[in-house]
Amino acid sequence: PPGFWYEQEKDEWVLLLQGEAIISYRNNDKVLMKTGDYLLIPAKRAHRVDMTSIDPPCIWLAIFFPSCT
Repeated sequence: PPGFWYEQEKDEWVLLLQGEAIISYRNNDKVLMKTGDYLLIPAKRAHRVDMTSIDPPCIWLAIFFPSCT
């Protein structure tokens, strides 16, 4: 939802299988992801998805795991 920040208890590794997306962090950093890009989002780092492509549709693989730090 607009304005909602995710802050998971686990680390999240994300791979963009298709399309494009923009991930934003609460500190105003933004990451443009394209097909094949991956990202590690540490546990409790506030983030949200600001944009996903429609054509081609955005397809993610997200893996959550206990924080190593």
